[in-house]
Amino acid sequence: MSEKVKRISVSLRDFLRVAVVKRDEFDTPEKAANALGMTLGSFSQRMTRERKAYPSVFEGVASYSKQGPKRATEDEALALLEGLRSE
Repeated sequence: MSEKVKRISVSLRDFLRVAVVKRDEFDTPEKAANALGMTLGSFSQRMTRERKAYPSVFEGVASYSKQGPKRATEDEALALLEGLRSE
């Protein structure tokens, strides 16, 4: 039997406090999610939803950079492909 996940409700006030007002303090999505008691996925979805709903609120607020490996540019991919073909 799967374990029941406790759902948390984060108010708009608390979300804006962490995501906008204290953005420098919570400088990664993980820190912001933890501060709000949210999973990283829930925080990311909420951020997307709130940015679309209130674009002027998030104007000038730095975006969280993507975590994990950087996606290669097309030129980098072509160079890799060329290198593989010459092996």
